[in-house]
Amino acid sequence: MSIPRPWLQDFLFDAVRPAAPTDLPPLTRPVSHQEVRSVAASENHDPLILLPDGIPRKHLYLQLDTDVMPREMYIRRTVAEKLLKAQEQLPLGFSLLALDTWRTMDAQRELMRIYSAEDPQMREGSVSNADDPVLLPPHTTGGAIDLTLAFEGQGLPLGADFDEFGEVADANYFETLPASAPAADVLARDLRRLLTGVLGEQGFAPYAQEWWHFSYGDQRWAAQYGREHSLYRTVTPN
Repeated sequence: MSIPRPWLQDFLFDAVRPAAPTDLPPLTRPVSHQEVRSVAASENHDPLILLPDGIPRKHLYLQLDTDVMPREMYIRRTVAEKLLKAQEQLPLGFSLLALDTWRTMDAQRELMRIYSAEDPQMREGSVSNADDPVLLPPHTTGGAIDLTLAFEGQGLPLGADFDEFGEVADANYFETLPASAPAADVLARDLRRLLTGVLGEQGFAPYAQEWWHFSYGDQRWAAQYGREHSLYRTVTPN
């Protein structure tokens, strides 16, 4: 199967740079895989709901040649409320843009099959294993979301495309730039800080390997914030 890259189109630097903050604090360290695996999974029965209309979306996986992906975008109710609050904190011209939300276990297995076929040497953790007995795939809990910033309606690749699984996709990749770094890299750093900052204020946890992946209530969130167990387990719509 051919994966329809690029998922996110390039943008005009001169349009975005003046609108993006330049004084945001550095990103903190996301937790490791091992730290996440030490957290037990639990469930508080926060309902799974449709993503609110107030959050722009571009449901990317519907472009894949498969009928397994959910046709609608679902998220836990508390997560939806926090996303709306985060979006309110963005500078003029910016919004969030949801790319993928809740998945079934079958959809998770299908993504693993598709991406493993494309790259048998894919870095561990790029696509969660649906059959892992310890770590639940975050998207199956309804607490995880893949998203980016949009500027004047256009989704932005923040220094790397969505589902670009090399090191440049690491959340903190641009945090050690030299003084002579290209202006495009500095902007990518500032945009990642902006996205992570507004979501972090609402209690979301980042993912070390993917700048676009954030979660609330799952095992990664619990590990990031020192909780003994998650709030969410795998869920299906009522």
